[in-house]
Amino acid sequence: MGDALFRDAASGLVELSNEIDELDAARLALCERLDHARSCLDSTGDRAAILRASVQMLKNHLADNAEVAADLRTIRDEMRQLGRSITEITTESLGMLFEAEGFQDALAEAEEEMERLISILVGSKPRDYRGH
Repeated sequence: MGDALFRDAASGLVELSNEIDELDAARLALCERLDHARSCLDSTGDRAAILRASVQMLKNHLADNAEVAADLRTIRDEMRQLGRSITEITTESLGMLFEAEGFQDALAEAEEEMERLISILVGSKPRDYRGH
């Protein structure tokens, strides 16, 4: 009976040793999967950080573009206002030129009339300036 008990104990120890080996192999496989998962998480974290930085750069770029677009709209509005002002000034200038030409014509006629009157007063014959 001593041998049977010894064999049973030895057989139990062999089974226990096999189970320990299986558990150790499972533990090693689990550690490898955890290391792989940790590596994937690190890689994913790096990519997420890069994506965050890219999104921030894009956000800043879009904000800068929005500022530039607002500045361009302001400049365009100012240019339109300047165009209107230039048109008004041009219109006023043309009116003044027309009036100045009228005044010059009137002044030339007045000078001619004055010369004619002076020549009459002095006793000479009046000259006809309209025939030029």
